[in-house]
Amino acid sequence: MLLSLGGYSHGIAKTHLQHLLTAAAANVVRVGLWLDDTPRAKTDYPTNVRAMSREDVGALSTRGEQLVRALLPYYCPSLC
Repeated sequence: MLLSLGGYSHGIAKTHLQHLLTAAAANVVRVGLWLDDTPRAKTDYPTNVRAMSREDVGALSTRGEQLVRALLPYYCPSLC
């Protein structure tokens, strides 16, 4: 078999492929805009972690841990 699914179901492999193709398409658009010297949109909010307060970073990381702990048993029970 040319493409090994690595134990994943066919649906998960198709979803993964869709994510890869979507990311590639977004990158092609970005390169096109970069080649055309199109300026990027300005944002009025911090786009990096350094600009966030310690409390916000802590809350964000705590929420991420909560999501991982809730979803991991469902999607990857072998890792629990």
